[in-house]
Amino acid sequence: MNQTIKLSILDQMPLAEGRTRSDAYEEAKQLATFADLLGYHRYWVAEHHHLAGLVCPSPEVMLAFLGAHTKNIRLGAGAILLPHYKPYKVAETFHVLATLFPGRIDLGLARSPGGSAEVTNALNDQFLKKVYAYPSLVDQLLQYIQNPKFDSKVIAEPVPTVAPDVWLLGSSEKSAQLAASKGLPYTYGHFRNPNIPMEPLNQYVQQFQNKNEDKKLKSIVALSCICADTTEKARELGLSEAYRSHLASIGKETEYLPAVETVKKEMQADPKLAVQLKGKLEKALIGSPADVKRKLIQLAVSYQIDEFMLLTNVHSFEERRLSYKLIFDEMAK
Repeated sequence: MNQTIKLSILDQMPLAEGRTRSDAYEEAKQLATFADLLGYHRYWVAEHHHLAGLVCPSPEVMLAFLGAHTKNIRLGAGAILLPHYKPYKVAETFHVLATLFPGRIDLGLARSPGGSAEVTNALNDQFLKKVYAYPSLVDQLLQYIQNPKFDSKVIAEPVPTVAPDVWLLGSSEKSAQLAASKGLPYTYGHFRNPNIPMEPLNQYVQQFQNKNEDKKLKSIVALSCICADTTEKARELGLSEAYRSHLASIGKETEYLPAVETVKKEMQADPKLAVQLKGKLEKALIGSPADVKRKLIQLAVSYQIDEFMLLTNVHSFEERRLSYKLIFDEMAK
C-alpha cells in the first residue's frame, strides 16, 4: 500500500431492514475482525442515542467486545459525546480499555448531542451549559489521562502502561480551532458536510503548526465511501443510505437502513425520487476500486491527508465487507 496513506473504518452500526439489533452487534464484530486481518489501521465506533437506524449508545461497551475479538487494529470511540459525562468517569473507562488492550485504544471526543432534544434531556439536563464548558471539560479529561497522578486523591485508575490517544472530532471551524489550540490530533468529519471545501482541516493544520512546534501533526479525514466491482453497482448499493437520508430530511425517519429492493419500489412509485436520490449519491465517494483509489489520492495530495476513515453504510453486510476489501486491496497496489 502507498505508505503515506493509512485506511481506517468508522462504524455507525446501522440497523439493516430485516435484521435485529443483535445482528448489528454481531456484524460489527465480524467487520472489526475482518478489518484487523486485512490490515486496516483503526476501527472506531460512533455514539448515538435512540437515533433512527443506528444502534450504538455505548461505544465503550462495544470496544471491550471488539477488543476481545481482534489483535492488532486500534480501537476507538468516534466519538464520546463529552458534554453528557464527567471527564473523570470517561478517563476511568478508557483507562480500563487501555489496560485490557495496551497500545490500541483511541478516545475521540465531540460535543454534539447524539440524539433528539428529548433524549438529550434524558441524558443530561444541563447539556447546553456543558457544551459551553466543553473546552474546560477537555482540559480536565486530558489532565486525568496525560498526567494521571497530578492529584493523589483523584486518580482515574487503573493507570495503563500506554495511555489512550485522545482525538478531537468535528466538522466545523470551531472544532478545528479547539483541536489546534489544545495541541490535539483532529478528525475532520467530511461526511457530515460533503459539499463544502475542507477549510476546517486547512485551518487546523495552519493553526496547529503555528502553536505547537514541539508536537507532531496528526489528522484524519472521515469520508462516506462505497466501492463495488463497478461504479453502477456501487451507486445501486448507495441507494439505501441515500433514501434514509432523504427521509430524514423531510421528517420521516425510518428505523432501518432499507434494502435496495425497497428503495427501487419507492422510486417506481415516485419518479421524482430518483432525481432526489441522485443528488444524495453525489455527496459520497462512490465508485469502482480504481475510481475510489484515484479520488482518495487526489484528496490526499490536495489536502496533505495521510489517513482516511471510511464510513460505508449499505444494506448488505456482505457487500459492505467487500467494499472495504476492494478499497484496501486497490490501495495496496
